[in-house]
Amino acid sequence: MGIRHNCCPRCGSLRLTESLDSKGDVQYKCCDCRCRFGNESEAKEYAELLVKFLIEIKDILGNRFVLKLTKEMNAYKYYLKIGRSKGFEGDLDFDFWKELSNKLFVEYSFHKWNETYFGSISNYGIVWDMEASFERRHTLSVHGCNSFPIYWKKMVSSILPLVEECDGADTFIHSLLEKEIG
Repeated sequence: MGIRHNCCPRCGSLRLTESLDSKGDVQYKCCDCRCRFGNESEAKEYAELLVKFLIEIKDILGNRFVLKLTKEMNAYKYYLKIGRSKGFEGDLDFDFWKELSNKLFVEYSFHKWNETYFGSISNYGIVWDMEASFERRHTLSVHGCNSFPIYWKKMVSSILPLVEECDGADTFIHSLLEKEIG
């Protein structure tokens, strides 16, 4: 059995129904927004085809965090920048790439998130964008302002091993995790 989902990745609802698809995979349907998700073979296909993942986060104070992960031929690279720092480039371990791409699509259902998340202006002053690019040039984009998907904290926690190398990034990311979001 695959990942057991306890809430909808799109709206956060706990009201879900379960069924089996034609391949025997568990399929979930949200009773509130009608999103269908949990098809593990579909999610694994997204994870396999991923060639670039970009995260950009800006806060009201002008702090900016950028993380770009890329797959080029058989090499896996990252670029990490916070604020006005020069930024860091490096090689990614294949196992880290595989684990992160599987978490993004199989566990966090990134391909089922809403395109936009907007919250109250008085909340946090955080604007964010994420983009996943795949072989055959298909792209998924998600963005928000002061509102976050239900799996936001888990997704941000997944990139923590990379941010330890960039001065200030670790503090910035931990401040995002401390907020009452997602």
